[in-house]
Amino acid sequence: MSKQIVGYARANNANDLPAFVAELTEAGCSAVFTDCIGGETIDRPGLNEALAMLKPGDMLILPSIDRLARSIKAHMTLAEEIRGRGIELVSLDVIGHKQARELPRYKILLEAVTKGLSA
Repeated sequence: MSKQIVGYARANNANDLPAFVAELTEAGCSAVFTDCIGGETIDRPGLNEALAMLKPGDMLILPSIDRLARSIKAHMTLAEEIRGRGIELVSLDVIGHKQARELPRYKILLEAVTKGLSA
């Protein structure tokens, strides 16, 4: 069974979503889900739909790390939930499009950021 790669973007302004969708599609996402809603809200229809189709070993790609959540607390809650399900979480602004498959670099950076924020 092959790894499924799904994209997710959240924006406050619907005019920003087409650029995010194009970026995620270019990065190799087989499906892209979006929400036009503030980052404080954790329960989002597009995010829920994306997470419902992902299984352990699959990958969720964001155009930038702030598209998952606005606050550090909300980001940490969502990131822990996603990683806890065995889903890889990747942000293109951290690793770039062409490096999206080079996950060890991203994992090390995300671990460092997560540990630094919770210390």
